[in-house]
Amino acid sequence: LLSTRDEIIRDLDNEECMLLDSRSKREYSSGRIPGAVHIDWLENFSPDSSGSPIILAPAALQKLYVDQGVTLDKRLHAY
Repeated sequence: LLSTRDEIIRDLDNEECMLLDSRSKREYSSGRIPGAVHIDWLENFSPDSSGSPIILAPAALQKLYVDQGVTLDKRLHAY
């Protein structure tokens, strides 16, 4: 599901919701929504033996997100 602008604004102070900023580190450092968790979208991948990017295994993805505080019990708005 896509979040609308109004839904995100409504949920900014809602403790049951969180924002996930998936932009690059450079983009994130140039400005962000306060309180957003940052996980660069490239962190979802690792190189295979030929150097081509492949998505991380489910357990590795889960660890990446849980380590940053992303949990399944909250509504997530990603951008």
